[in-house]
Amino acid sequence: ARRASSLLITPEYLLLSLLSYEESRAVKGLQKLGVNIELFVDELRKVIKALLVVQEKVVAEEKTAESVKAAVGVVEAEQKLDREPAEEEKKVETADLLQPTLALTTMVEHAISLAREEAHRLGHVEVDTDHVLLGLMTEADGLASLALHVWDVKTKELRQESENMPGREKCDSPCESKCGSKVNEL
Repeated sequence: ARRASSLLITPEYLLLSLLSYEESRAVKGLQKLGVNIELFVDELRKVIKALLVVQEKVVAEEKTAESVKAAVGVVEAEQKLDREPAEEEKKVETADLLQPTLALTTMVEHAISLAREEAHRLGHVEVDTDHVLLGLMTEADGLASLALHVWDVKTKELRQESENMPGREKCDSPCESKCGSKVNEL
């Protein structure tokens, strides 16, 4: 998200992040389903870049219309006031120098909630990258979900891969309190 100068972590940026760890359970699960991770990531980045170009054009057109209106207002205001910058304006300039905090979109928050549910349903003690991937796939409105479905990744098959991955601590039952508390830490 930062590389794209975005202040929001969207589902597609979360997906790119998950796929950047070659040893992650998300990558291993997708590879077992026949997905070429490198090619998938390249295609996803192209789609994101194309969407950003479209967004920039729309924003530029909106800003042009707003700029004309604002310019008229600024000229009128400058004619009325010839003053020093206010303290609040100085604070804004200082704040611009600070690194912005990235925020999760509501779709990412929902995908993480779905990841918790997936881990709990599968009886897994902790939420891992494969659960987050399942959460992203289940979040139907996101570009990440669409991209995975275009690549013919099936939620049911990925869930089976997740369930069968070795080296994972499981609960005796999906409702065990130990499991629920660890899953909810995410």
